[in-house]
Amino acid sequence: MANSLRIKRGTKATIPTLAAGEPGWCTDTFELFVGDGTTNRSTAPVKATGAELDTGTDDLKFANALAIKNSKNVPSVVPSTAGKVMTSDGTDWISAVPSGGGFDPTTTIEIMEDFAGGSSTSGHIGENNWIFVGAGVTSGVPTIGRVGVIRVRSGSVAGNGTCLGLVTITAPGFMVGNQNNCISIFSIRNSQIANTDATLRIGFFYNMTSAIDPVVGIYFRAIGTGNWFAITRMSDVETATNTGIAQTTTFKQFKIVSNVDGTSIDFYIDGVLKATHTTNIPTVSIAPIFQIVTATTTIYYLDVDYFYLKVTGLTR
Repeated sequence: MANSLRIKRGTKATIPTLAAGEPGWCTDTFELFVGDGTTNRSTAPVKATGAELDTGTDDLKFANALAIKNSKNVPSVVPSTAGKVMTSDGTDWISAVPSGGGFDPTTTIEIMEDFAGGSSTSGHIGENNWIFVGAGVTSGVPTIGRVGVIRVRSGSVAGNGTCLGLVTITAPGFMVGNQNNCISIFSIRNSQIANTDATLRIGFFYNMTSAIDPVVGIYFRAIGTGNWFAITRMSDVETATNTGIAQTTTFKQFKIVSNVDGTSIDFYIDGVLKATHTTNIPTVSIAPIFQIVTATTTIYYLDVDYFYLKVTGLTR
């Protein structure tokens, strides 16, 4: 009969303390131990507990596992339905079906005009085919950071000028003056130092006039060398607020915002609120307008960079 090698064995509860390097077999748990003279050391790999992986309480055993876990987008929630994808931060599941993108045209309108296209011919100015009444427009002087600048000129007829508008008829039918949830931005500059003989108006008019205040409108106005004023005007009756902002030859951003029910108009210059009007807000059609007028035979210019409009909450 061949010789065989047998090691100490017994149940886990009864196996004796093994000498250093001495093996021992547990007959009930099927574990192999090796002694060090004081403690029986299991040769089985140690399993990390959930708590150890989540909190890293045992750095020697689980630091690498925790690092791997934290480097992955492990979601904190289980997807409730199939067909979902995990967000980049691993905190949620969202539908994998594209939403379609863009905005809903039944509730929103958005217009951007940078005047980079078109010509100086009335009805063909910019991408949206703006028209003018009066002396006309020419190409502006582009600068770094501004593309598509056009120049509205007053002409040399005393008491007249030019009105550039996004309209198709003399009395515009663009939108009502008390349209709610409307944001509009007009970016312009004086092409010359403010002069006592020049008047500038930018905003929304009812009538395309080349020389005077509109019968109805929501706009900014600067007369002569004076400051910019915020205007709401209905049936030739107006509310006017001095914004305290002087005319300059640098571009400024003029913003007009209506509230959720169209009962209040905010006027901003370069992102700063300058006036809020609740009186003489038009209730008839208006359209975006740029206007410059001369009181003499001297020609004055208004440079226009862009126009932007967004209306939300439409029902159509």
